[in-house]
Amino acid sequence: MRLAIYPSNRCNMACRYCMVDLNHGPAVITTHEILKDGLEWLMSHPGPTSTRNITFFGGEPLLHYNLLKGFVSYARARYSPDRLDMVIVTNGYYLDEAKASFLLEHGVNVDVSLDGAREWNDRYRIFSGAGKVGRSVFESVALRLRNIRQGLRASMVVAPDTAAAFADNVKAIHQSGFQIVGLGLNYLADWRPSSLKDLSRSLGKVKDYIAETSQKNSLSFAALYFSPSEVSRVPLMPLECDVVLGADGYFYCSHAAVTVPYEKNKHLRTGSARDGLDVERLRSVLISPLEAQREKMRKTSPPDICEDFFALMREFPGLLCAAHWTMLSRRNPVARLHNMLEAASVVHRAWLKGLPFNDWAM
Repeated sequence: MRLAIYPSNRCNMACRYCMVDLNHGPAVITTHEILKDGLEWLMSHPGPTSTRNITFFGGEPLLHYNLLKGFVSYARARYSPDRLDMVIVTNGYYLDEAKASFLLEHGVNVDVSLDGAREWNDRYRIFSGAGKVGRSVFESVALRLRNIRQGLRASMVVAPDTAAAFADNVKAIHQSGFQIVGLGLNYLADWRPSSLKDLSRSLGKVKDYIAETSQKNSLSFAALYFSPSEVSRVPLMPLECDVVLGADGYFYCSHAAVTVPYEKNKHLRTGSARDGLDVERLRSVLISPLEAQREKMRKTSPPDICEDFFALMREFPGLLCAAHWTMLSRRNPVARLHNMLEAASVVHRAWLKGLPFNDWAM
């Protein structure tokens, strides 16, 4: 079970594929008490395994490093890594040797968002603010990470127009010093047949590259939010989903809720860190609408896509966020859901064909 925490609605970047509502209106920043309450709820709630996960997303978590440092110290004093896995997803701009050392020494995985070489990384990853227009995110982050890549993980987002270059970008990231690289799909993009073929070919090349590096300086490759399993038609259960904790202290039904300003997303709340999660509320605002959406898809989508709808949701929790965002935005949800399921299926088929995906604890 994972508690996904958004510590604030502020970020120093404005990545083109980011869905989170950032840098608009008043700042909303979490508190140590909210984090403590969220932790105690997570650790006291029954789950399929004894290990729990907390992942900090953006806004940029390291904008609030002192707050996170205090919480990490508190949490680690109470729970060992085999009971509590912690992850920070960062754009890397504020990371330095002291911060990286503290986090890694306290058993916190540090995931740095990089999409490849400069040409491809800077296509989507840009700075926020008019004064930083034209500056290279890749060069700025690479400069800060030049001596501290050991132990860090690189998190890559692939879009249709970068799919053909994905294998080359994996090699570039690996050869720059990262030994752990993760693939994330931009589900909300328009994945046409040509880009799906590009993705499939690139995953085949990654498989070959992994084999080439298996004896020396090996690459550990993973698909973000992908947990391979046999296809199952069992309906998705609420607590198989991420439990999302907003900076305001409320639980939300999915990551898609934070694409809306906090003052406008009260109808998406499913409890609070202080009072706990309302599972029936979570089911009513998330799972039931997804079930209804699947029935609509039956009229226009291939049968195998429809039947595997929840199986793919279970294997790709990122799909659930994208699917919920699609329903909230009302932007042709049936066609978009079909499209994102096709993209996820390409990754699933690559795994079935032998592309080794290592565990990515997030």
